Amino acid sequence: MFLIAKLNLISGMLIGAAAVLTMKQMCKHKRSSMPTDTPQE
Repeated sequence: MFLIAKLNLISGMLIGAAAVLTMKQMCKHKRSSMPTDTPQE
């Protein structure tokens, strides 16, 4: 029982970390592919 709870916690953390990394990659890709219309100061 305790082992299963630990396994669920670890797998949940791994899935969460993977989701965060994926979102970061998507944001980075979206930002770099967008044309920069506004001049940067």
